[in-house]
Amino acid sequence: MSQKNSNIEEINALEKIAAEYVQPDPGRLVDKKNIAMIADRVMSWIKGPEVLEMGFGDDEWTSRIVRKFGHSNIIDAAKILLEIPKEKYGDAVTTYHSLFETFVPDKKFDTVIASFVLEHVEDPVSVLKDTLGWLNDDGKLIAIVSHADSLHRRLAVTMGLQEKTSDLGGTDIRMGHRRVYDLASFEDDIKAAGYNIEMKKGFLIKLIPQSLMANFSDEMLKGLMELGDQIPIEYTASIGFVCIKAQE
Repeated sequence: MSQKNSNIEEINALEKIAAEYVQPDPGRLVDKKNIAMIADRVMSWIKGPEVLEMGFGDDEWTSRIVRKFGHSNIIDAAKILLEIPKEKYGDAVTTYHSLFETFVPDKKFDTVIASFVLEHVEDPVSVLKDTLGWLNDDGKLIAIVSHADSLHRRLAVTMGLQEKTSDLGGTDIRMGHRRVYDLASFEDDIKAAGYNIEMKKGFLIKLIPQSLMANFSDEMLKGLMELGDQIPIEYTASIGFVCIKAQE
């Protein structure tokens, strides 16, 4: 298959996955609330004024970045997910319709946010290497992924529902995930791309899949997020790194 046809297939797949964000099911709505609380914790790490969001997702990042810096930049291969911020924020956003793998920015950024996107790409190290060229010399990459060793995945293994915590579940497959990172594999990819890790943070305690959390109150979700601030990162549901360019 030619590279062009491969790219077209990838874009078509991402357009289908975009429907999960436009018309979210109850489990997706839980994830949206959790991402909002993660974004609240991460905003103080973001350096501006030029911020690039890798993927639009649920609008939990854009709203906060525009509020803080007055403008945001978004790259997404799904056109439908770029129409939403353009209509909502107008000139306060600059959008780029592109795969990450083929993106050539017209400027440098102070912060690149890769929030739950590295699970999706075919070659995350290659994409991460590309982000080095998108950043200013003193820029930061903030990368957040789902965590293979989350308590709910550990529980699935002890119950015999999956062999390894890194096995892809039904939601992973539906959302187009190609992998689930543990701490070691995430750190390996970040360093292999040419970054040093400045800070690590875990988010959320999760004992059951998000599809079973749809009836949880907002207070319970908030409590589980706050518990995630108190326990070792090795058990949290999501992990985030703040990364800077490695010195040659």
